[in-house]
Amino acid sequence: MIIDKREFTLDDTIAGIATPLGEGGISIIRMSGANSLKIAERLFRHGSASVKKSARKKLVSHHVYYGHIIDKKSSAVIDEVLLVYMKAPKSYTREDVVEISCHGGMLPSRRILDAVLREGARLSAPGEFTKRAFLNGRIDLTQAESVIDVIRAKTEKSMLFASHQLNGRFSSEIVGIKDELTKMLTYFQAYIDFPEEDTDIEYKPYITLIHRIKAKISEFLSTYDEGRILRHGISTAIIGKPNVGKSSLLNVLLKEERAIVTDIPGTTRDTIEEVVNINGLPLRLIDTAGIRESKCVIESAGISMTKDKIKYADFVLFVVSAKEGVTDEDMCIYDLIKNKKQLVVVNKIDANKNFDVLQKEMAKKFPDSNIAYISAKNKKNIEQLRDMIFESVLEKKVEQEKEPFLINSRHKDILTRTLADIDSINDGLKNKIFPELICVPITDALASLGEVLGETTSEDILNNIFSEFCIGK
Repeated sequence: MIIDKREFTLDDTIAGIATPLGEGGISIIRMSGANSLKIAERLFRHGSASVKKSARKKLVSHHVYYGHIIDKKSSAVIDEVLLVYMKAPKSYTREDVVEISCHGGMLPSRRILDAVLREGARLSAPGEFTKRAFLNGRIDLTQAESVIDVIRAKTEKSMLFASHQLNGRFSSEIVGIKDELTKMLTYFQAYIDFPEEDTDIEYKPYITLIHRIKAKISEFLSTYDEGRILRHGISTAIIGKPNVGKSSLLNVLLKEERAIVTDIPGTTRDTIEEVVNINGLPLRLIDTAGIRESKCVIESAGISMTKDKIKYADFVLFVVSAKEGVTDEDMCIYDLIKNKKQLVVVNKIDANKNFDVLQKEMAKKFPDSNIAYISAKNKKNIEQLRDMIFESVLEKKVEQEKEPFLINSRHKDILTRTLADIDSINDGLKNKIFPELICVPITDALASLGEVLGETTSEDILNNIFSEFCIGK
């Protein structure tokens, strides 16, 4: 069922802990709703805790107040706090909002939250503060979705793009297209409503307009894969036989000793996963157990897990040893990954004295693959390796300075439908069909673009989007 966001009622007050659970410098308890101020005034005592009955002061919006939160049942002080009241509509949710900053830790924040709930607030659902910001019109749905992208950003580049989308970059493009289609719809509807006007319909200017709109939507769709990479990262399996330097490669890319490195084959028996920034792209590196025949039950389990990781990896770093050259064992492993997006990494080049022969052998063995030559031990050619990883992941299709729109799968599905409507409009204009028939796909395209912004969307989709958030955001 498609619903209008204005149908939602927001007449209660919600509360939640807005900072991660656990020990920390501070913890923030957030309230939003009509009773936020009243609840805060009942629980907050201004100034020093030694003053038994401090004078009640009116809380002024957007001022910071020092004081204490009191347990109303026992009149005991729960914690020393700073409190901020933000009067609607100048708040995150466009409702009255109160934020209480207390000492970090599970107990202080939990006790303050319990006190707030006893005074009539209810515990917020995941993402409910951002959902209220959307429903109250402070942000549209694409901006709400970008909040989670900002929170989950793994690199400076993904953070930058998510921030731009949060500020309305993508939304403004969609609104611009909607405005142009609305003007076009108005023109053809006017011709339908006033047929007595003896004027010819202008088709040609709108053909040019539709071509421009189609190009813009196609641009959005073409950046989906890059946006997905920046949002979620690339699952990258480091594959090879034992003792070729897989763990050393992980450590040198992370610039820390994350994996145990020894000369004993089969040291890695489980997978190790870490995120590394490669020229702004987040790669989820997976160091895997070396693939070989093994009688060890534990090592065999690790090898089985490695094969599963290969199956689901987006990208593979296939490591071979320059010291030994390419063996039959290497080629058996390569057969497992040759059809995946991958980069061959020739490690231990410091142990090979005939580099020209090595390069010829590698080019012969892997004619269709990009090949990087490094020494993880001596940290040689590591920057070149990082560049080659970046280029191999993106297949050299994207200039690094290009800024993709972070469209997600929801946007992609809607925009694909919109593009079909745009093609129908274009066909109608070229064939100069009746205005009534042209108005149908224009109306459909406008409805689809409204779904992108969240003007009309299903409750299930909204719940699914905001369920990804943490409580308190």
